[in-house]
Formats: sequence, C-alpha cells, structure tokens
Amino acid sequence: MFGMTAALGDEWPCEGTLLTFPDPELNERAKSATAAAYTVDGPLTTGQTLTFTVTEELDGAAEFTLAYVPDWTTDYQALLNSSSASFAYHLYMPGKYRIFIRSRTGSVIGYTRVITVTGNDLLAAKVSELAAGCTASDDYGKALWVHEYLTQNTYYDIGTAWHGADYLLFEGYGTCQSYSEAYRKLVMALGLSCDIVQSSAMSHEWVNVQVNGSWYPTDVTWDTKASGYPGKGKPSTENDHVYFLISDELMNENHRSYQAAHTCDTVADNYYIHTGDADRWLPTGEALALAQLQAGRTEFVITLPNLKSIDDRVDIKAADVAYLLNGATLRGEHARYIIAAEHVPSSYGYKSPEIRITVQQVIPITGDDTPVLLLALLGLGACAALLFLRRTGRRRS
Repeated sequence: MFGMTAALGDEWPCEGTLLTFPDPELNERAKSATAAAYTVDGPLTTGQTLTFTVTEELDGAAEFTLAYVPDWTTDYQALLNSSSASFAYHLYMPGKYRIFIRSRTGSVIGYTRVITVTGNDLLAAKVSELAAGCTASDDYGKALWVHEYLTQNTYYDIGTAWHGADYLLFEGYGTCQSYSEAYRKLVMALGLSCDIVQSSAMSHEWVNVQVNGSWYPTDVTWDTKASGYPGKGKPSTENDHVYFLISDELMNENHRSYQAAHTCDTVADNYYIHTGDADRWLPTGEALALAQLQAGRTEFVITLPNLKSIDDRVDIKAADVAYLLNGATLRGEHARYIIAAEHVPSSYGYKSPEIRITVQQVIPITGDDTPVLLLALLGLGACAALLFLRRTGRRRS
C-alpha cells in the first residue's frame, strides 16, 4: 500500500507528457521519452490488457509499480512490481490506475498520469461466482472453505511481482497481499467479517477473520505450500493448516511488529480441534498431568513430546491440548482432580510445547465407587418403576 498524496493530474489518455518527475532535469528528459499504454484506441476497459513501455533509459529508475486507486480518497494499492521498463497487465477492475517509477532505494522518482479503466468489475463477479460454490452454512465451514480453495488452487509468486487479488483468482498466483485480499473478499462475500493485518518489518500481511464471535489470526500465504509452481491438486497435509484460526499468542511466535484491530485468546475453532486431531494428542497430556498430580503437586508445567504430527508446530498441539484439559477432571488412584490448564506463551521464534497445570479441586475416592454409582442408578430405576405403577394404578381405579 502506498499512502502518497502527490497531485493526481489529468486523466490519461491525453496529450502532453505522460511521465512527471519531481526532478526538473528528469522531467525535461521525459518529454523526449516515449511512455505509452496503447494496446487499444481510446479509453481502456476491463478485459483488455494495459501495456507500458519506456523506450529511453531513465536515470535512477530501478522498478516500475502499477498501482490501483478505487476512488480519490484511498491509498494506492500496488498490483505489480516490475524491474523491466516494459510490462503488460490484464485489467479485471474498473477504476483509476497510475504507474510509479522507483529508485533502487524504493523512493518514488516519477509517476504517470492517471489511467482510467471503465467496464464491468470482473473481479467482483469472480468473487461472487466462487462464493456461490461454497455449501457450508456455519462460520467455521465458510472460513475453512475459502482457506482450502486458495491453498489448493493457487501458488505463491516467488518473484514477488503480482500483488492483487485479481491475479490470484484469475491467473492463480500472487504474493501475501494477494492472498490476504482474496481471502477477505471471499469470506466477506459469504457473510463473515475480516480485516487485513500488516507488518512493515516483515514486509508481510495476513488476516483476522471473525468465526463464532472470535477474531482469529489466519495466514493463508504461509499455509500455501506450493511456491513457484501450480498448487492445484496437491495433496492436503496437516501442515497446510497450522496458521488457520489460531490465537494471538501462537501467531506472535513468528509474526511481529504489527497492530491488529481485534485480539484473540482462544483456539476453540482451531482446525485440529474441529478435526479431532487434538483428541488424539490429549491422552499424552492427561498422562503427563496425572503423574504430577498423584505425586502431590498442585501447580506445575508439563512438556508435550513430538507426537509425530505437525511436529514443526508443537506449540499448536500444546495450545489445543491445554484448551481440552482446561476444566477437565482426571481420575487418579485415590482422588479425582479438577484442573485448569493454559499454554505457556513463547518468545518470538520459539515454539513452546509447555502447558501450565493448576489444581482447582481434589475429590478423594474412598474405595471403588463404581458399585456405589451402579446401585444409585439402579435405585433411581426402581423409584421410576414404582412411580409408574402408582400412576397406572390410579388410572385403573
């Protein structure tokens, strides 16, 4: 995103110099340079291709950025970065476009006049078409459907050139900005709320999506394993969902220097909770906790071992197991233990496998209480039978 406030100037095509430079000497040279978007005569429309060419070398020019301005008040949204002075861009969105010329340090040294594109919004139509294919009716199912579509049908552009949701959905490739924008557009078309989260320090962005009332961080880019080649048809693995609907604490382990409009302190809708994978990891956590409880400890930390499943994110396993253990009752040899459990937060770059356990209540067991419970249930059954006979007897009399 570019927050520039430079004068927008006349709309293009028009007569006169297309390139404008803050430096007077470069601006004078631009008058003799040829810079044109010319694949069609007259105004450009969606469905056509914008071609940009600079035929004279411009001092200091290292990169050309095609940016999109949907109206006159929003920031510029980068769609394409090119180190070449000639490129083509398929137009899917009507609106205002401008091309910036950047130096090797990234500063803007020049820009074109505004290019106006008219016609139907092909991107909006594509989003509606894709959203119509979602059969899920609940928040989680909708969020997952969009995640699966993007991670299974697109791939990450290792050249980091294409930044728009348009190229990701139409051409099948893009960068983190493409994934975040596309995910947001699709889930919002399905009725969910979604925000973009950006980190300038990481040169990265992701989303917070609201599912069942909680705003979960989700990084679809990092869940997309295909880079530099088409991902369509690639088999899904557990590792494809490690950044889907996680907590702030988990996201902060390898995402930094960002500000989000919403916070999330739960993993209630995490992928592995929904799929039941966390239930397979639970017995290990229960056994580790019970061993400490029966040793008389009332507050302690257990460490989950690698469970041969998403081992690169043992922190997610620990967070999910902590969620399932919290409020649970564990039965020991001589007592039942009602416990509280929470995942131990990690520092940046470290994936914590630790869970803090605190005893809330200890209920002694005075011998085998199974027969007592059985007798109690039988007693309730006898009472119910006696009450039934009494009622039927009354009706007969």
